[in-house]
Amino acid sequence: MINQPVGQKRLTNIAIVSMKKKCKKKEYKFEIACYPNKVVNSRQGIETDLDEVLQSEAVYTNVSRGDRALAKDLKACFGTADQKEIYYWH
Repeated sequence: MINQPVGQKRLTNIAIVSMKKKCKKKEYKFEIACYPNKVVNSRQGIETDLDEVLQSEAVYTNVSRGDRALAKDLKACFGTADQKEIYYWH
């Protein structure tokens, strides 16, 4: 019998794009999960569709652990908790 890990997701073919932002005297770190080749194309201006670049539409504090950013932290730093608006704003 082969034991398979249950509920464990491997992070393969993923690029973690991080951003540190200081808000209200506290520094926050936000991360998004992207496709590596699409990130390069996006930075070069080849890929303009953000939905093709992102692996997940969530904003994280730690992608590896799956910790999503709190709405209150997003609102404090970006003025909104709408993650799509944050992607296009920055």
